[in-house]
Amino acid sequence: MDGSHFETRYPVVLRFEGIGPEHLAGYEKHRKRVGGDTGHILEDPPAPNRLLIGDEDWAADALAEIAEMKALNFAAELEALEQRKRKKDIQKRFAEGPRNPWRPTRHGPMREVILTANKEWFDADPAAVFGEGVEHNQRISDFEERSIAWLKDAFGDDVSPIP
Repeated sequence: MDGSHFETRYPVVLRFEGIGPEHLAGYEKHRKRVGGDTGHILEDPPAPNRLLIGDEDWAADALAEIAEMKALNFAAELEALEQRKRKKDIQKRFAEGPRNPWRPTRHGPMREVILTANKEWFDADPAAVFGEGVEHNQRISDFEERSIAWLKDAFGDDVSPIP
């Protein structure tokens, strides 16, 4: 395929949204459907949202990693000031406390990625037609597998779960 013609009957949606650590709790509430505005979701979904990359406690792990980075950076800054015998700067820096380990931007240091396809494409699987359930829908499995592979290929270790 040379890219000059492609099927648009079932469009794929790819959206990136900048987020910060302060958004992680809300993100998890939405993913688990336990709070916030739930008026737009199915009350009885065919299957719950599943986390495809990372551990179930990824948000807590990310926040812990950020806290560790802040502490290590702060200690290194104070040590460097101590070596240079900058007592006033040490006091000032100590009063400011640890800083975030990234430069502030309007987009935040992280990205939420939504990658999906049109519902009709998933519904075209015979398992959906015969009501066999989401777990038997091969198109869902294939889409998940290919999406993860593409994300890892395109973004490498940035897609990997928190170690």
